[in-house]
Parts: sequence; C-alpha cells; structure tokens
Amino acid sequence: MNKEMRTKKSLLMMAAGLAICLVAMFSMAGCGSQSEEAAPPEETTVAEETTVVEETTAAPEETTAVEETAAQKEIGEKKALKIARKDAGVSKADIAYSNAHLDMDDGRTVYEVEFQAGEIEYSYDIDAYTGEILDRDQDSIYDD
Repeated sequence: MNKEMRTKKSLLMMAAGLAICLVAMFSMAGCGSQSEEAAPPEETTVAEETTVVEETTAAPEETTAVEETAAQKEIGEKKALKIARKDAGVSKADIAYSNAHLDMDDGRTVYEVEFQAGEIEYSYDIDAYTGEILDRDQDSIYDD
C-alpha cells in the first residue's frame, strides 16, 4: 500500500472514530448538567452526518409487559401493611410486631406482610404495584 492510500485510510478511520464519539456525546447530552455557555458547533464530515442520521432514525423498540411493570411505581411497605391491617380490621395500636418485604411469587412482585395482633398472627401477599390482596392467612400464635 502506498503512502497516499495509507494516509486516506488513516483519515477515514479517524473520521469514523470521531463520528462514534459524537454519537455517544449526543446520546448522553441529557444525562448531565448543562453549562451556561454552549460549545460552538464542530465541523462534521459526510461520514459523521450519515452515522448521526442512522442513529436518530432507528425504529423505536416495543415495550414488553415486564418493562411496563418495572416502569410502574411500587406501593411501598407502609402502604402494603396498611392495606393488610384494614382488611384484617386491626388498628395500628393493636399490633405487637409487623414485617413487610418485597418478594417474587409465581413471577409476580408482591409484598409479604406479617403482623401479630392479640393472639392472632396475620400474613398477606399483596401485589407490589396494584395493592391487590393475592393471599391472606391468619393463625393463632398458640398453634404449632
């Protein structure tokens, strides 16, 4: 390969590398804080413009049910406990102890809630996103 071809190839590789850097920079533009002074626009080559256009015109991906569920906000441990207490008809003052934590049950994110009031121990599975009671149980603390 002669020197002129190596130079052209080298310039093309640098332009491609710069294009990749610019695409990464544009995609991260919303991630950080913006400075008060905007940077002057940089010169771009045809290869860079093509890369940017290809990146911005890509077809949007469809969201799955798992992604939609992840985007929903969980109700929280306190709300799950409140739902269980209300269902059991137990006031907050009557509870000797309580415990609530996230868990997976048959592929569904739930809060497992347990509390004791008087001689009864209550346990609930509550959907972490909707607050729906999926399972409930109560037992005497004296049962083995």
